[in-house]
Amino acid sequence: MFKRSKPTDKIETIIGTGVSFSGELTTEGGVRVEGTLNGAVRAKGNVIIGKEARVTADISGNDVLVSGHVKGNVEAQGQLAILA
Repeated sequence: MFKRSKPTDKIETIIGTGVSFSGELTTEGGVRVEGTLNGAVRAKGNVIIGKEARVTADISGNDVLVSGHVKGNVEAQGQLAILA
């Protein structure tokens, strides 16, 4: 995500624009959110919050990139980038 490719860079789950998800999302891979998510995100891979995303959740992941709106706690094992 930030420099060289690692196994945690693989995005396996996408919450697309126009999609709304409520609940706890847990995955061994990475997550990209472009829509609306309420609850929690726990990923062993990277988490990307897109520019138009609206997230009300606690987020944990390897590297976390936030471009959209997030309300909640964010925990990154690696790097955290906030672009909003």
